[in-house]
Amino acid sequence: MEAKISLVLLANGSQAALDRCLDSCFRQSYSEFELLVFTDETVQVAREDERLRVYETSLADPGALRVAALRRATTDYLMFLEAADFLVGTDALAIFMTRLAEQQSDLAITNLVFYKEAEFIYPFSRAKTRALTVNNYLLCARLYGSFRRLGGNLIAKDLLTRLGEQLGTLATQDLYLKLCLLAKRPVYLSDACYAYSIENGRQLPAFSWQADYHLGPAAGLVKQIQASHYQASVPKKLALAVCLDEYSAGKVDVLLYSLERNNPGGGVIYLIYEELTSQTKAWLIRLGQGFVNFKLEFIKLSLLDRHLLNKISLAGNHLPVSAYYRILLPNLLPEVDRVLYLDYDTLVVNDLTSLWQSDLEGHFLGCIRDLGVTIKNGWSNDLLGKYGENYFNSGVLLMDLALLRKYSLTSYFYQFILEATDFFVLGDQDAYNLYFKDAVKYLGGRKQLCLQVI
Repeated sequence: MEAKISLVLLANGSQAALDRCLDSCFRQSYSEFELLVFTDETVQVAREDERLRVYETSLADPGALRVAALRRATTDYLMFLEAADFLVGTDALAIFMTRLAEQQSDLAITNLVFYKEAEFIYPFSRAKTRALTVNNYLLCARLYGSFRRLGGNLIAKDLLTRLGEQLGTLATQDLYLKLCLLAKRPVYLSDACYAYSIENGRQLPAFSWQADYHLGPAAGLVKQIQASHYQASVPKKLALAVCLDEYSAGKVDVLLYSLERNNPGGGVIYLIYEELTSQTKAWLIRLGQGFVNFKLEFIKLSLLDRHLLNKISLAGNHLPVSAYYRILLPNLLPEVDRVLYLDYDTLVVNDLTSLWQSDLEGHFLGCIRDLGVTIKNGWSNDLLGKYGENYFNSGVLLMDLALLRKYSLTSYFYQFILEATDFFVLGDQDAYNLYFKDAVKYLGGRKQLCLQVI
């Protein structure tokens, strides 16, 4: 037996647009629906159909429409429609309901197509059906306009019931974000069968980050850690980590020499790698043998490490997979409590002792703001909204590995990257900024910290 859906339409504005919307509903090959129309005196619904119910009432407030619709709907699923919009083709509902059944979903955020001057514009033609999770739903909402308009999404009736009084008070974007958290299997559907009219200057509302959003538990854990008066273990000797592939290994000598020259206190430099030729590795070993202050230790990724990293999509960014080695450092260095990670193209121009001894005050990472991103190209504001000025560079990270291990954040962070990586422009640097928002200590600029990019 096919599931039945309640189509809920607020009929106001243009009569012609309303008629187009109604026509698109009644032409559907999927017949198991009821159409609830709420109308005022500005337009007329001159139709007769056993599936149609018309309520003559003025509901200018979207929240009041939701409450009224929930009270009158007799089906298990609801889809709101906006009178200016319409369903594309005769199989729109059939496609949506088929996908809903395939995904066993109780909430489907559907792709949309823009409509203007009798033409369709597909803004997300390559969008893919995806599960909405705690790791990616905010990023999906930021990208896809479907989260910011009421019409076109399929919602299980019981989800709306569970919202209680919030059903009538939440803004549209917040409504769908809340539903994503309540739903058992929320999905984003790639099928673009709902047309959003952008005629007469109509536009989708802009996305806005929630007042205190977080994409993981890190920020909340920092508050707990600080309340416990945690004191980090800071070894006297420096422990540094550099991630290498064959290309970067051939250029890392400048960094290694600058460390040796400017840090008489010395320590250990861990070289993390997957594959290096025997010639390259022998060259690095000879290089290390000439050092007095530092010892080089080679850490090769295991087969499991490689398997995990190979599952991360590199599409859409220019970084090699070696850029992601650093996310595994808490596990790769199980006996190390604190490490300073440096990109291979960093130059150290002075003693790093003061940086190494920085009090992270219970934060997982110590970092520096990336002025090149925050000032020059504006990507940080696109990604983080009003928090864009706090965007930091992942090429220099003072990491409390003990804390990261204690709260198993490597596993959670890895899963976040898997589910959200195709939203990134700057690879794992974007991931660090999103996931560790409010969980990092800012340590100053590169010049203050005696570091340069070469």
